[in-house]
Amino acid sequence: MKLLSATDHSQHSKAALEFSFYLAKELRCSLVILNVFDVPPISPAFYKKYFKVAEKKERENSIVKTEKFIDELELDFDKSTVDYYIKASFGDPKEVIVSVAKKEKADLIIAGSKGKSALEKLIFGSTTVKMFAASEIPVLAIPESRRYTDIRKIVFYSDYSDNELNDLAKLSAIFVKFQPKIVCVIFKETRQELESETIYNIENQIRRANDDCEFEIKKIVTDDEIESLNTIAQYDSADIIAITTHQRNLIDTFFNPSKAKQLSFNSFIPLLAMSK
Repeated sequence: MKLLSATDHSQHSKAALEFSFYLAKELRCSLVILNVFDVPPISPAFYKKYFKVAEKKERENSIVKTEKFIDELELDFDKSTVDYYIKASFGDPKEVIVSVAKKEKADLIIAGSKGKSALEKLIFGSTTVKMFAASEIPVLAIPESRRYTDIRKIVFYSDYSDNELNDLAKLSAIFVKFQPKIVCVIFKETRQELESETIYNIENQIRRANDDCEFEIKKIVTDDEIESLNTIAQYDSADIIAITTHQRNLIDTFFNPSKAKQLSFNSFIPLLAMSK
C-alpha cells in the first residue's frame, strides 16, 4: 500500500498533508510527498542553455520548501515513524501528479480541496475532468478545516453502473484496516424508479459480494441529490463521501456545476473520487 500526497506548500494544503501522515501511519504504508513546481520565465534566446539549470535549481528549492513545510505540521507523533520521501517535478500538475502516482504505483492520491496555485484547480476546477479521465487511481480531496479521524463510515454515491461491485471492492481494499461501515445511497426522483428491477439486482449483488466491511443501502426519493447526499453524510457522521466517475453525466453533475465543491466545502467531509 502506498499513498501519494500532492502539496503546494499553502496553508490550505496543510490539512491534506497532515491527514496523509496520519493515514500512512495507521495503514503502515509508505507516503510519497509531491510538489509540482514552475520554472521562472526564461528568454527564448537563452531557453535551451539555461532551462535545465533553472529546473535543477527550482527542484532543489522545492524539496527544501517541502521539508520545511513538513516540519511545520502539527502531528502528535514522531513523523520519522512514517516511511515517507519527497519528490519534486516540473510540469502541468494534473499530468505530473497522475504520472508520478503511476510510476510510484500509488494506491491513493491525496490533495487539499483548495490551494494557492495550480492545485486550486486540480480538484475543483476546469482540469478536474481531465485528471480523472487520465487517472485510474482514486483521489481523496481534504477540506482545509478537516482534521484526521479514523475512517469508520463511508457514504458511497451509487451510480448503479456495471462497475459498481469493482468500485466497492476497491473502496473496501483501501480502508480495510478500519473495517468501515459503507452506506450506499441510491437517489431517484420517484419511488417507482427506486423499486425497479435494476436497482433490486444491484442491491442484492452488493449485499452478497462484500464480506470485509459492513454495508447499508439507502434508497432516497429526491430531486436534489447533492443536498440529500450532504444531509445523509452529516446525519450518518460520515468520514468520507465516495463517488465514481464512470459515467460522463455523473462527472457533469458533480464537477461542471461545481456541486462537488459544495460537497467538500459545505460539509467539511473529505471527498473520494474513483475514476474508471
